[in-house]
Formats: sequence, C-alpha cells, structure tokens
Amino acid sequence: MTDITVCGDLLFVTTKDDPSPGTLMVFATTKSTGFGGFVAPRLIQTIEVGIGPDSVIINKACTLAATANEGEGVYDDAIGLMNPEGSVSIIRGPFDDVNNAPTVTQVTLNKWTDEELIDMGVHLPLSLNAMKYWNMMEGINFTAAIESYTPATVLEPEYLAWSGDESKLYVNLQENNALLIVNVANNEAESINA
Repeated sequence: MTDITVCGDLLFVTTKDDPSPGTLMVFATTKSTGFGGFVAPRLIQTIEVGIGPDSVIINKACTLAATANEGEGVYDDAIGLMNPEGSVSIIRGPFDDVNNAPTVTQVTLNKWTDEELIDMGVHLPLSLNAMKYWNMMEGINFTAAIESYTPATVLEPEYLAWSGDESKLYVNLQENNALLIVNVANNEAESINA
C-alpha cells in the first residue's frame, strides 16, 4: 500500500508491484451499526493504473481520481536494471458501482527529449548517456534499461495536487527537482517547470 484517502463514502487505496502495473482499490467506507459495532470496508473496484502509484488524489465530487506513477527502477541480478516509464493515470468514475468499471487514461511523459529537459533545468538522475557510461563498469548491467530507454523512464511522479478549478494537476517530480502540469480535460502533460 502506498497511499490512502477518503472521499464521501468511498475509501481509495493505491498499491504497487514494481515493475508491474499498480492498482487503485475503491472500498465502501466503514459503517457504524450502532451500539459500538462496525461493518468493515467493502471492496467495490480494483483498477489497474500505471507502474508504481505513489499517491492518489480525488476531486471534490468524488468522480475523478489521479495517481502519480513513479515507475521506479528495479535491479535484478539476472536481467539488470528494469526502469519503467513514469506516468500519471487519470481515472474517471463512477467508483461506487460494481457493474460499471471506471475508465483509465495514462498520461505519458514522452513529450520532451533529454536535451530539452536538460535545457529546461530538469534534473535527469540516470540519463541515457549516464547509463551507457555506468554500463561499462564491472558488475553493473543496464543493457535492458538502455534498450528500452525513453525520457519518461527518468521522470518520476511522486505526489499530486489539483488546481483551484480542478482543471489541472500539479505533479511533483521529486527526483527531477521539477513540477509537471497536466491538463485534465485532454489528458495531456502541458509543461515541466524546474
């Protein structure tokens, strides 16, 4: 479990299983039965989101959710570094209806090249050139990560906040020392600010 929040009568929980996609689980909240008794939360939905959802945020109407999917790298002795892409998942309800699955849209972060990100002042903790350099060292295997590299593999969303009118998401790219702005209406990454 990576994050938990309540909206109305719903409980939202994110879980991750890097390097596989994570989940957003939606529960009906705990209810009092009177006289000190309670009914435990009941699972309504299990929704697949991006890889490594570190946090979840829900709009005021409880109809829209978003997850910051860090896509954190995992090192395996046999395979080497597996470094999935960071992303933001936008999930549109209803969340309280077991018969209607919410829709999930992945906002990809491959809008910029390494050079553009560096020119904007965005920190790239393990760029393609850095991986090629370190891959020459004994005991380090970045071959798979180099072959699957995109700039989004080094952009790592951690936390989210809504704009006042909930039309935009502000996403903290902590390792990158940057802020990503996502347009919710068109599911698009608009800008990155270092």
